[in-house]
Amino acid sequence: MMFEHADGNPVLELDDDQSWRLLAATQHGRLVVSVAGEPDIFPVNYVTSNRKLYLRTAPGNKLAQLT
Repeated sequence: MMFEHADGNPVLELDDDQSWRLLAATQHGRLVVSVAGEPDIFPVNYVTSNRKLYLRTAPGNKLAQLT
């Protein structure tokens, strides 16, 4: 059974403030990009500051290849 919100919409839309509060509450997540039409998903460590998101990466990392 799929969870539905009170308005019947299965998708919860967050405003900017809600999104930044949730991002600031943790320091890890997943980054999803499209490569050759296919999703590429990988874990990231990050920190937020002044509504900016800073991702931690290392040389040779998949993230560096995408930039």
